[in-house]
Amino acid sequence: MAQAAPVHILPFAFAAAPGYTPDGKILWELKGFIPAENGGNAMERTKQLTVSLPNKPGMLAKVCRALADGDVNIMAISVVDATEACLVRLIVDDARAGVKVLEDLKLEVVQTPVRLIELPNKVGALAEMMERLAQRKVNVDFVYGTVSPGANDSVLVMDATSEK
Repeated sequence: MAQAAPVHILPFAFAAAPGYTPDGKILWELKGFIPAENGGNAMERTKQLTVSLPNKPGMLAKVCRALADGDVNIMAISVVDATEACLVRLIVDDARAGVKVLEDLKLEVVQTPVRLIELPNKVGALAEMMERLAQRKVNVDFVYGTVSPGANDSVLVMDATSEK
């Protein structure tokens, strides 16, 4: 049977973080996806900022420009559209500054703690992780991510809850 590929939790950024296990232990099993009563540990999270925008040309550009002008870097973005509005989820390098910029635009901002996860860029890595979470009765509330062509790793933004 093939050995499981390592999965790394990134605490606050999309850069390599110290503390990866050299023996290939899967960090999401150790840091938060298993409830503490089953041997899991608390993990650091980052904040996702979510706003609702009218589904009209230029609205997303306005948000992106305001964040740039406020010296806030967008590190990840997900936009889900509907007829009248779209839901914009953002990971930024400075959540506090990002909230201020968005509130200055008169937008209601919802902050959600999320996990940043680095997975190997190989066929089946995400399937394997999702199967392990399912075996542990962990529900994935949402996930989005990307990988650059030729990169060794992909980055996911995810939130999940354990069934009691």
